[in-house]
Amino acid sequence: MPNSRLYRFLIRLGAFAFTLGPATSVYAQISQQLAAQLSQNADQHVIVILKSQHAPVRKYSAEAVQRTAAIDVDQAPSHR
Repeated sequence: MPNSRLYRFLIRLGAFAFTLGPATSVYAQISQQLAAQLSQNADQHVIVILKSQHAPVRKYSAEAVQRTAAIDVDQAPSHR
């Protein structure tokens, strides 16, 4: 497999997500030890697909300002 480090990381991440179970918060914190383990060799760019998409609005309108604020709130946990 040409991108084996990324593949191994995704497998570990999937196993970690599976162990959390459905009752765990989406914003659950992980230990520093696990974060260090998962971030080893994390030198690859990734594409993040978000669960929901906000409706498009006209540029420079009041709705655009509200949409931007809502997106910032929704994406804040992934920008830490």
